[in-house]
Amino acid sequence: EHFRGMLAIKKMSGDGNCLFHALGENTVESGACLRALIIQYLRENAEAEEDEEQVQAWLQESQYLQSDPGHWGGDTAIIAFTRMRQQRVLLHCRTPNGDILTSERTHSDVDEKQPNAGRTQHRTPRK
Repeated sequence: EHFRGMLAIKKMSGDGNCLFHALGENTVESGACLRALIIQYLRENAEAEEDEEQVQAWLQESQYLQSDPGHWGGDTAIIAFTRMRQQRVLLHCRTPNGDILTSERTHSDVDEKQPNAGRTQHRTPRK
């Protein structure tokens, strides 16, 4: 309820890069470019994750996104983006009764003292 009236819904291109268009909305990068950067980041930084399950999740997400430019990005891509950019992401979902539920999708390594950490991306998933 604390976001009511403060969020705007923006239409994103339905080309499989909608998540990446949304994450890169305030940058000069295209959705396809940001997708490629996140795929590379997932691949190059998977081993830095704390447990083997997370390492595998990062590698699988990079392979999945690389295999088809129409594949949608998921939580793992969002979390990698937050670590890559040292930036928080909040995901908002509207319930059938109109309430907005918010959950944070930020990597635990994002230091809130970093300059970009105070810049928060708010994203609403496509239905």
